[in-house]
Amino acid sequence: MKKRLFISALVVILVSLSSPVIQAAGKDRINLRSSYAELPTSQVQQLPHKSIRKEKKWGFYGHSTISHIYEKGTIDGDVVVVDNSTDLTWHQSGSEKHMGWKNVEAWLKDLNEEGYAGCNDWRLPTVEEALTLLESTKNTDGLYINSVFNKRQDLIWTGDSFKSSAEDRWEIGVLSGIWEINFRKGSVGWMNTFLNFRFVRPVRSGITHMPDEEKVSSVIPQKEKPVPVVEDLKGPSVTALKQQRKTDSHEAKASSVQLRSTYTELPTSQVQQLPHKSIRKKKKWGFYGHSTISHAYEKETVDGDEVVVDYSTGLTWHQSGSEKQMGWKTVETWLKDLNKKGYAGSNDWRLPTVEEALTLLESTKNVDGLYINSIFDKRQDLIWTGDSFKSSDGDKWEISFRKGSVRWMNTFLNFRSVRPLHSGVTQLRKEKLGLIIEDIEDPPVATPKQKRTVDDIEAKVSGVELRSSYSDLSVSQVQSMPNILIRSKEKWGFYGHSTVDHKYEKILINGSSVVKDNATGLMWHQSGSDKYMGWAEARKWTERLNNKKYAGYNDWRLPTLEEAVSLIDPDEKSDGLHIDTAFDTNQSWIWTGDSCGSDGAWDVEFGNGSVHWSDISRDINYYVVRPVRTMERLRTLGSDESKEKSGKYSTSIKKDVTSERHSTHTHKEVALGYHSTHIKKEITLEKSSYRVYTREDSNVYHKEDCSMLYSTKNLIKYNSSQEAGKAGGLPCNYCNP
Repeated sequence: MKKRLFISALVVILVSLSSPVIQAAGKDRINLRSSYAELPTSQVQQLPHKSIRKEKKWGFYGHSTISHIYEKGTIDGDVVVVDNSTDLTWHQSGSEKHMGWKNVEAWLKDLNEEGYAGCNDWRLPTVEEALTLLESTKNTDGLYINSVFNKRQDLIWTGDSFKSSAEDRWEIGVLSGIWEINFRKGSVGWMNTFLNFRFVRPVRSGITHMPDEEKVSSVIPQKEKPVPVVEDLKGPSVTALKQQRKTDSHEAKASSVQLRSTYTELPTSQVQQLPHKSIRKKKKWGFYGHSTISHAYEKETVDGDEVVVDYSTGLTWHQSGSEKQMGWKTVETWLKDLNKKGYAGSNDWRLPTVEEALTLLESTKNVDGLYINSIFDKRQDLIWTGDSFKSSDGDKWEISFRKGSVRWMNTFLNFRSVRPLHSGVTQLRKEKLGLIIEDIEDPPVATPKQKRTVDDIEAKVSGVELRSSYSDLSVSQVQSMPNILIRSKEKWGFYGHSTVDHKYEKILINGSSVVKDNATGLMWHQSGSDKYMGWAEARKWTERLNNKKYAGYNDWRLPTLEEAVSLIDPDEKSDGLHIDTAFDTNQSWIWTGDSCGSDGAWDVEFGNGSVHWSDISRDINYYVVRPVRTMERLRTLGSDESKEKSGKYSTSIKKDVTSERHSTHTHKEVALGYHSTHIKKEITLEKSSYRVYTREDSNVYHKEDCSMLYSTKNLIKYNSSQEAGKAGGLPCNYCNP
């Protein structure tokens, strides 16, 4: 009996001694949801502990606001990362390979059966937990995640499902998916699981204690500043850009102000408590006051449309706004038309929140008697915001620049102007900043016409001919393409890389950056699109590029799969992509113009060197565009005598530009970029043991089973390679006919 009492007393003492420690440890702990849920986009955009840079219909770009206390250590030979701020233990490296959704469960089961780091409760994180890993700035590997983690996992699955609302279904056409985190782009989005492959970074709830001697690092970073707007620039020029910006007082001001960009219902008391303002006089309907932000405004012209960029907030404003005041019911239509036109090259214009609109209020009037900087148009003295007044139906918050006030107003009878904005700096500004660097490295040629002349004169004969016309390709045809080395064949395509020995040149033509590949005779858009889009929109984007005559040309197009695959480098380059550093690294996943049946299109991913086909029937897959064009070239055959001696058909560069200008070429030849000798179809020579074929749009001849042909349609037949050679043909480098 005494023994039992002694044990009980000892337990009580131990519990009482340990309780303060537990409370102290849990005092600053951030509780995160650990059970999976079905979440529409709107709920994900409202998750706690985050800052949103830009909302999208599929999720958002942003980062976590948690000040992490990471510790990396080894348990039983397995490396983990403990986050003492959230009491979560993360698998430090995660899965070695991308995997489809159906394989995730089996992979986790194996991990738990092995008892990784002595634990058997590893699981997928919820989107709320995974979001906490998103940093506000990129690490040295180009990922928005702390460097304490392995760099391979740029895209990870979460355990939460996407559930579209009734309204969403009309727009996006799908019912469900899985939420994912993209550390390369710093985004949270949902993804259809049918054809997509992601990494797994498992987590478990609770701190996994490590012996002190096993702790290899302890990371306790300071609370990070928000991402500077110009850090949207990707690629090697970022370092030089930072140096350039030090000399510019306006551009040296990084965006240090985070503003709410989602609409909400606000009572007067909450509006009076908004940050970054000074109130002169409170009123029951709002207040008189002004913004306390030190702005860094700059007026820009993009495609003839004027905007004002505010580098202190990272917002781009419509410089003039609507010409007339309008009732609330017509605002949505006006904005829809503005986005449809692509004002200033953007289609995400929206009403400001009252928090964003308030930043425009100056403390003193300008020459036009308005409390707003004179860089803006003077007509908009009263503007709508997207925020509602909570105490009444149909009321919206507005800004009066004539009175310097913030107030709510009934929408039924009142008319106000619209001054739209979108989050982030304009693409033109990014290009201009980039050109500061590029001009130093590579001065532009005076005019596109002169540049094309130089291209014609200095053109090098392409050692590799790639198909430039689009085809409908099966998986087996894609896996038999030339100029590739396949590491692993998959049912959806393959992992591999190009074997082409490239000769890249990055140049500027009238301020437009392009990459010439003298090995393939192709000219690539150096950066490509800055936004993800569906396949149909990708083709329209290229049409708009041609209307603008980017770099002076109007024959830009989506690459064929064969051309796109040629860009996959065998080695990992900057930002972890398998593509040469001559290219911008923002385009990690690109569309091609080739189809895969009636419902599919082929795409290329540079993150892991893979080629896939994606479903385009429901417009659920979004990639970027890297346009290409075929450079004009001069190609002539050597003399018949030299061919007979060598037994091969050599090529030489013809530098007589005058003769080329007077030569005639079909529209098809010019579109393909080849100024080649016409194949004389009427010549008949001695037959050999096998026939060869050429396409109507080419002078290269192939064996019948050459994968370069792809299709047996519209082929011209020759009874021998000698016959094709006499007709002016060149032998295929791949099948060696």
